[in-house]
Parts: sequence; C-alpha cells; structure tokens
Amino acid sequence: ISCNQAPPPQQPVRSALVAIVGDQTKLHPTVFIGEIRSRYESAQGFRIDGKIVKRHVEVGTVVKKGQILAELDSIDTELSNQAAQAQLHTAEVELELARAKLNRQKKLHQSKFISDQALETHETQFKASAALVKQARAQAKITSNQSQYTKLLAERNGVVTDIHAEPGQVINAGDVIARIANLS
Repeated sequence: ISCNQAPPPQQPVRSALVAIVGDQTKLHPTVFIGEIRSRYESAQGFRIDGKIVKRHVEVGTVVKKGQILAELDSIDTELSNQAAQAQLHTAEVELELARAKLNRQKKLHQSKFISDQALETHETQFKASAALVKQARAQAKITSNQSQYTKLLAERNGVVTDIHAEPGQVINAGDVIARIANLS
C-alpha cells in the first residue's frame, strides 16, 4: 500500500448455520434431496458408428474388466475387412509381377538390349508397387481393428450406473452407451 492510499475495508465476518446431528435433530428433522455418485466413473462408448444389436447389461449389473457390455451389427465391418484383405492380396500379386519384370529388365540391361531409362522406369514401377502393398497392409490393419470394435468391453471392474442406448438404436462413434462406477 502506498503512502497516499487508504487501506482496503475489512470484509464482514459471515455467520454459518450449524446443527448438531443426533438426538436434537429428531425434534426438527431436515430432509435433503440429492444424488449419490461414485467419485470414479467411466463413460463407455463404441469407437465406430453402427446399429446396436444386443445389450448384455442393465443398470446395477456388476461387471468385470473385459466383459461385453453391448454389440454392434458387424456385417459391414466384416465386409470392409474382407475387401481390404482382397486389396492387400491384389497389391502383393502386383508387387511380385513388378519384381519379375524388373529382374527380366535388369538382365536385358546387362546385355545392353534396353536403355538405362527403360530400366529406371521398371525400377520406379517396382517401388510404386511396394508402396501400394504398404498402403494396403495399413488399410487391412485398420479394418481388422474396426471389426473388433463392434463389441463394447468394460474398461474396468465396477457396476453399471447408467445406460444410454437400446438394441436397434443407431449410434455415432464416441456416444456414451453406459457408465461404470468403480466399486472401491
């Protein structure tokens, strides 16, 4: 505080309402309305969009980590996985074909039947085929993972305190389906 300023005014003391719990409160009962919630609760949801075909739990169900809570229709994810596996197989066959062509072209180049530029073209085609195989493998891995995401698993031991979805409902990825409270 500088020399020219007055000190700030003191805040008034606030009184608190105090009640002794016990026999005295029986004469004047007080009713409180509230909600009891777990301190540690997790919201569970699917990682992908889909239609719920089955729900395995109800409010109050005690669950263990890894237990199935609900399932999505898996037909589309299985078809996507099959398509990705077929694309991977096609890319691998194309890579083998490019490898065979490149080996033939190298032999022709050594015998001076083709130019350096022609050999470089086949080497580039081989590299492109190898890159397509990497891409197809990654896509196949993604669709394989998504096939596993059709089952919602409990992330912890606990009790189901809330359910937000019913069989037949179409949900978006990340929508809360159930809440699980930690038993401790």
